[in-house]
Amino acid sequence: MLSALFVDLAPLTGAVPTGLLPLLIPAAAMAAVLLAALVHLAVERPGIRAGQALAQAWERAPVLGRLRARAA
Repeated sequence: MLSALFVDLAPLTGAVPTGLLPLLIPAAAMAAVLLAALVHLAVERPGIRAGQALAQAWERAPVLGRLRARAA
């Protein structure tokens, strides 16, 4: 996070006044948490539902239903 802020985004963070730099790290952390939550909702939740639908279809298939997956 610090590398992204102060190396990769140096032109943007260079414009921030020195007095506001202590607020920059918590704001960036909140943005990272928000991004992770949005990715979870937009990508992972639909993937979980698709996996459940695939597992149910597998169980209902006449031939495939007899081929039970082994427990992990």
